[in-house]
Amino acid sequence: MLRLLSTPDNSATGEAADPTARGFWKDEAFHLETRLDRESLLRFFLEDYAPSPIVAPWNAGSGFYFQERKSSEKDPTTGKKIKTGVRDQETQATRRISALSATEAPRLERLARAMRDVRALLDALGADRAPSETEKVALMERLRAMPDDSIADWLDAAVALTGDEFDPAALLGSGGNDGNLEFSGAFHRALMSLIDPTTGLAPSTNGAGLSLALFGQAGMVGETNGLSQFSPGRIAAPNATTGFSGDGGEDAWSIIFLVEGSLAFAGTVTRRGEAHRPRGSFPFTVSHRGTGSGAVVLADEDSNRSREIWLPLWTRPALYPELRALFAEGRAHIGERAARDGLSFARAVAALGVNRGLDAFERVGFEARYGNMFITAPLGRFHTPRPGQASDDFIADLDRGDWLARVRSMARDTTAPARATTAFRRLEDALFLMTSANRREDGARAALIALGDVVAWMVSSKEARDKLSPPPRLRSAWVQEADDRSAEFRIAAALASLGWGDTRTGPPSEATLGANGDGADHVSEVTSDAPARDHPPRRLPMAAHFAPLDLSVADQPWWRWNDDRPAGERSAEPLAVWGAGGLVRNMVAVLDRRLIEQAMRGLEDKPLAAAAPARLSDVLAFLTDRGFDDTRCARLLAGLVWAKPARLKVDQRERQHPPFAYAALKPLFTPDAALRAETILPDGARLPVPPGLIARLRTGETDAAVRSALARARASGLASPFDPARLGDTKTCFGAGLEGDRLAAALLIPLRSRDLRTLIDIAYPDPTAANPSEETTDAA
Repeated sequence: MLRLLSTPDNSATGEAADPTARGFWKDEAFHLETRLDRESLLRFFLEDYAPSPIVAPWNAGSGFYFQERKSSEKDPTTGKKIKTGVRDQETQATRRISALSATEAPRLERLARAMRDVRALLDALGADRAPSETEKVALMERLRAMPDDSIADWLDAAVALTGDEFDPAALLGSGGNDGNLEFSGAFHRALMSLIDPTTGLAPSTNGAGLSLALFGQAGMVGETNGLSQFSPGRIAAPNATTGFSGDGGEDAWSIIFLVEGSLAFAGTVTRRGEAHRPRGSFPFTVSHRGTGSGAVVLADEDSNRSREIWLPLWTRPALYPELRALFAEGRAHIGERAARDGLSFARAVAALGVNRGLDAFERVGFEARYGNMFITAPLGRFHTPRPGQASDDFIADLDRGDWLARVRSMARDTTAPARATTAFRRLEDALFLMTSANRREDGARAALIALGDVVAWMVSSKEARDKLSPPPRLRSAWVQEADDRSAEFRIAAALASLGWGDTRTGPPSEATLGANGDGADHVSEVTSDAPARDHPPRRLPMAAHFAPLDLSVADQPWWRWNDDRPAGERSAEPLAVWGAGGLVRNMVAVLDRRLIEQAMRGLEDKPLAAAAPARLSDVLAFLTDRGFDDTRCARLLAGLVWAKPARLKVDQRERQHPPFAYAALKPLFTPDAALRAETILPDGARLPVPPGLIARLRTGETDAAVRSALARARASGLASPFDPARLGDTKTCFGAGLEGDRLAAALLIPLRSRDLRTLIDIAYPDPTAANPSEETTDAA
């Protein structure tokens, strides 16, 4: 509508109705700033509006071709009437072309002249039937070379000529055609229902339909056959009238505005590299992604119109020339790369890789739902961030080395198992969610969970491991973004950080990760040129328990599968102990395995150091809170192990009161270097785990396990007033009410140093302290 008011070509007077008109979006409607009042605006369209020359002679239903006459005789074999080979049978479309091209009404002159010129060209070519697919390009080139280039705008909006082929615009079907519905014919039909082709006058009754189209004003209006692609709910819709479906229709003015508006989406031709043929490029149009919305599935990508369009919304009033320049550019970029599909376009929007001044984009897909006919499906609205609030492109981490595209290709293969396809769809759905500022946190968590599912499929498939690498290491910002402050997330994040503390020198200092351990600063990034260690002991990252990895590149940005390890490198296959069982069973298996690896690899200290330990309150939630969601924690952990750890912001909590059994056992499952750093152990002292302690916990012998731990601590110089040697024959019931296997699992969770001191005050208090901690109720 804004174009029609702003350009003289669409005015019967030869002057633009209002070249200063501006348009913008507000409250889910298009708003117009114009010097015309309501009555003047209606009068312009009813009396002065001059239609654009919209003709499509490359389509069979365009109205330029007569049907073949049939004789009254029938073929004895088929029973059908025999064709004569003579094309002289009129159709409704040809009658409309004849009527409009013969008009002398000034407002219809441009359209009529274009129709006459096209008819003359077809006659000169001897074309009495619609061109074949191979002949269409030649006809389109002749149309573009016509002296009067008035139809060029429509031609460019419908197709892009790419040499000996053409690419149709997704917005206009297969070149101004959708199935058996021809768009230019629908436009002519709507015009003739509103304007008398002989006089060029519009009946006064057309004002009601115009008011409906412009202002949404309700009223009884006539209908004409609509464009089902754009209004599927109004075309033969169920319950539209008596019977099972309505006849189908749309008000004529809406059809006219829709087709006229499509001229703003004219395409161009681009080339991507010398090896590729030129391709049509249309404003804000990219390859379709069957994810990111419940209205689509991956199979929608296989249609012959696998494209989607991102329609811009803006709230600042803009002139038509400004919008024309915007649509002429019509691109989005991620860094220096143009967005090529729905997900990359969403990423560009989130990172402000689009034109300034745009507030949002409406994502629209073209889905095959009626045989070979399509409908437009709204797939969500994506808002651009405010200036200074452009988001970090988290998805770029997964996109390194085209990892995401490679996994997509294999997961989308027809031979891929349903598990792979489902996992990858969930991952892309979550990545779409991450591009929305108000859903980024939810999206990050969902993406981590889905990434864990994708890797689980890869681990189970030898073919996948042969063709794909493990995921690239994610930045620690993922962890911070996904943090929902739940105990499940905090425990998963702490477990995922196991192995990031150097096993030879102890855990990293708290200053490395955040002030006082409470900050959100992340682990220093490891550069790609950092030297790989070529001698044991190797770091034992938590990811190695989820997938068979080559530990010789544990400090590099990229993982390798264990099968690809260099000659002489110890196999890490036995480390991958995380299986299909529950969280507790798998945590105990990991704890057991890490202690075995300490002995097998000759590690000086227990491989339980972590970069981002948990707080005590979260450990207690895992240990004693029956509302703790084990399944959610396990799924989060499966994704978090692929990210660099991060210290998470914590709230100040009141003093915790952990069970005595946990307080007595945890120091034994803390690296000796950490105990010495806190002066819990003297220099040079060690506190090993007694043999069989974990097995006792697994079988529910918690009291015996605690007694063994207290005895071992005493031997290392860490005495407790509850030591069995001091209690004599006193019967104890350490750990009463606790599940032994869950207590064993809790010992794997790394703990902050300040909370470790709390445990020491409870189980191993300093007898010389002024205010030793009170005994817990289950101490003995």
